[in-house]
Amino acid sequence: QNDRAESKHAASKSSEFIQRLATEGNFSMEKATSIAARYQSSCVTELASSIAEEIVQNDRAESKHAASKSSEFIQRLATEGNFSMEKATSIAARYQSSCVTELASSIA
Repeated sequence: QNDRAESKHAASKSSEFIQRLATEGNFSMEKATSIAARYQSSCVTELASSIAEEIVQNDRAESKHAASKSSEFIQRLATEGNFSMEKATSIAARYQSSCVTELASSIA
């Protein structure tokens, strides 16, 4: 699952992806680029979620939120997503926030 999320993220950055999106969706290049950026963001979230889920499944954390605070999570985000450690740390913080929102929603 990680490989798939990682490859979708990489593919969404390509000029071919944006060109096909513009052509097949009948969008301007500007609109296709904007859509691609939003899609990239969802791919990053998918990658983060799959990494956190794997950490939880392997009993190295009790929850995705706890997993997202681990150094393993940040290191894997950096490696698998091809991000700098700084960027991976930033993504981890955003993912932690979404986990808190998900928890609150499940309680409500």
